[in-house]
This record gives sequence, C-alpha cells and structure tokens, in this order.
Amino acid sequence: HIPTSQALSPDSVTNYEAGVKARLFERRVQVGLNAYHIDFKDLQFGVVSSAGIAAFTNIGKAQTTGVDLEVQWATPIEGLNLAFVGNWNDSTFEDVIPQISAALPSVKKGERLTDTSKYNYRFDVDYERPVGGDKRFFVHGSASTVCSRIMSDGYKVGSYGVYDATIGVGTDRWELGLF
Repeated sequence: HIPTSQALSPDSVTNYEAGVKARLFERRVQVGLNAYHIDFKDLQFGVVSSAGIAAFTNIGKAQTTGVDLEVQWATPIEGLNLAFVGNWNDSTFEDVIPQISAALPSVKKGERLTDTSKYNYRFDVDYERPVGGDKRFFVHGSASTVCSRIMSDGYKVGSYGVYDATIGVGTDRWELGLF
C-alpha cells in the first residue's frame, strides 16, 4: 500500500507532435503519418493507500514516444474501399517515487506504462453498391489486434484480436444490418 502521507499535486504534460497527410493518385489514396513524444511530470496514478482507501497520487515522471499511420484506398473496384490504421507506442516510467515502486513492482523506472500496448492495428474492408431507388447494399469487415499490456497490479493482459462483420441495406435515413 501507498503511505497516506503521499500527497496529490498538479501534474504537467509536454507533448511534441508532427505529422503529414497526403492525398495521392487522383485522391484515391489517403495517407496520414504522425510521430509524437510526450513527457509527463508528477504523473497522477490511481493507488490504494496504507489506510485501504483508493486515491490518486503523483508517482514521478514518464514518457511516451510513438507513431500513428493511417492509409485509406478507394480501389478501382467501384464501391470497394480498404483501410489500415496502426500505432506503435513506447511508453515507460522514468523517475518513480521509491514508496510507489515498493508497493507496485510493475511501476518502476524503465517499465512500460501500465495499461499501454506496444502496438495496435486494424484493417477495414468496405463495399457498397446501389440496389434500386435510394437503397444501397453494404458489407463491412474489420480485423484488429491489440498487443499485450501490464496492469498496475502486475496482471498481464495478453494480446488479442477482434473481428467484426456487418451486411445490410439502407438509405440516407435508415439502415438495417446483420452483424
């Protein structure tokens, strides 16, 4: 447990971010690339005090560096669009108050920030075509993966994938889909 004398002060975040977006090949391909670095000082963190009370406290410094990528492609097949969204993230605790590390061994210098994945990504496939009047037929499918992560209590949540599909009909005013 964390000593009850551990106080809560304001935290501060400094975020550096740069990116580029482009539309290519007669606007059929869109690409977005973003890189970032975040410095946390006096990072606030949920803990249980020595009195057994859930609270927030400042634990020290942390940093995150990452890259986001997004690609969308309107394929030559009318109504078929493909997309990819991905993130790589390196997040670590830097200087952590010793009492915090003693009580929470997964919260110490050099360890991955809790509940943060090293990477995640998703692929999307969308197809749509008119079927008469203002009605349209559509199909959507996606597959995503989230990398494993460590929780503050040391529990490891494993990597997992999520798969989604929808088929249906609709107009601008309504949509009926099976998923």
